[in-house]
Amino acid sequence: MVQKASNLLLSGLLIAALPIIAHADTVTLFSSGFTIPETITPVPSGFGTVGGDLMVPYKGPNALYVVLAGGGAPVLFASGVSGNGEVFLPSSFTSFGGDLLVTSELSGPGIIAVNSTGGQTVVPLPSSDAVTGGAVVAPAGFGSVAGDALIGARMAQALTTARSLL
Repeated sequence: MVQKASNLLLSGLLIAALPIIAHADTVTLFSSGFTIPETITPVPSGFGTVGGDLMVPYKGPNALYVVLAGGGAPVLFASGVSGNGEVFLPSSFTSFGGDLLVTSELSGPGIIAVNSTGGQTVVPLPSSDAVTGGAVVAPAGFGSVAGDALIGARMAQALTTARSLL
């Protein structure tokens, strides 16, 4: 009796899991053409013609690509940017407000501010910083660095603030 109940329970579980198993092998390819892991950042509305899309800085070809909201192959946005971390700066952030801040190692460690048309301004940093990590704007109330861009520094194993550099 116990064996029969066990078999019924197992059969019931398998039948219940069939829709999940059938669904598990279904994968929708939204976009291809770049190597992950690269960061993927939503583009705010109003950032040129790519607002609402996704930004991917691709280190392989040293370029920024946009994945359109409708999917498909990535589209080149700007060449010469080899970062792996980016953040869109608030509009009130110094003269680079509204730009995309990208970490870079193209001509030594540094950061690049990319505007909505793909124009770039390189901000060189001391080599000891080796800024190559992610970037984020510290939220309000986040101590003395609230509103600053915080960028990962690989060599110093630290976060560095970029407001004074920009």
